[in-house]
Amino acid sequence: MSSDFYQSPHNHIVIMNDVLPRKTGLDILASLRSMPNDKKFVIYMMTNRNAKSAMINAYEKEVDYYLVKPFKLKLFSAQPKRMLESLW
Repeated sequence: MSSDFYQSPHNHIVIMNDVLPRKTGLDILASLRSMPNDKKFVIYMMTNRNAKSAMINAYEKEVDYYLVKPFKLKLFSAQPKRMLESLW
């Protein structure tokens, strides 16, 4: 977060957990979305919270993909693949 990687013209895929040691995933999400080129970030949030309210909250804060753990690895690998195909 303290580097200047966000200034790159390239897209960035961010895969994060919602429970982190110092901040929550939603805090990181808000920080990323407040950056100047926030639309260059495709953000995946992994969580063990499957409550609809938690999902809605994450999507309202502009998470792109919400993965409830445990999830199937095949499902997880298909989502970034599909997302990358849509970029070209």
